Amino acid sequence: MNWFRSLKPITKTLITAGALVAAGLAWWLGSPLFLDRTVDEGFPVAAAESAPTGTTEQILDPMEPSSRTERENQQLDEEPSPASAPAPGPVAVAEASFEGADEFHQGRGTATAYELEDGNLILRLTDFEVTNGPDLRVTLFDGSRYLDLGALKGNIGDQNYDIPAGTQLGDYTSVVIWCRAFDVDFAIASF
Repeated sequence: MNWFRSLKPITKTLITAGALVAAGLAWWLGSPLFLDRTVDEGFPVAAAESAPTGTTEQILDPMEPSSRTERENQQLDEEPSPASAPAPGPVAVAEASFEGADEFHQGRGTATAYELEDGNLILRLTDFEVTNGPDLRVTLFDGSRYLDLGALKGNIGDQNYDIPAGTQLGDYTSVVIWCRAFDVDFAIASF
């Protein structure tokens, strides 16, 4: 270390800063190889499921006394009102199983695209696990281009990703877990 002491202060500062940057970069690149991030997101709850149930009159003013006759009350009991009718649930529109992209980059689990009651689309990963890496992204792939759905929330566990409005799922052939830092595919689920 005698050579380091003989350097000018500015050179020492630059070498120290460079070493810190290199150590930080090495940690960012290498730590995912031995650290896992587990998530456990539930299925998104639709707004209709959290709405109050009952007749429209009960929802609007539950304290107001009813002036309905007994016959009107019986008819309401027999015919469900639109406010209390169950809404249709989410519909699975595409599903595929993950496979590793190569011998080192492994993945498993299921990717399912759902259309929610409000018309929005989500991608749900279930029983999911992939080799961890830096800067992993969840993407839809059409054979020539990626649609980035966001950063992978965890390399293990169930998780949800919004699919942008106007996206035509039929245009995409697979879900790919992709490392943006190295432009490497980690796992693929082909529809």
